[in-house]
Amino acid sequence: MKKKTREKMTKILIGFVLITFILTLLPVLFR
Repeated sequence: MKKKTREKMTKILIGFVLITFILTLLPVLFR
């Protein structure tokens, strides 16, 4: 149970980092 929660948190964290990365890159690409 604890391991599953940790896996879910890791996936959410990775998704958050990816979204932040994309949002940072978009203005650079479309400048």
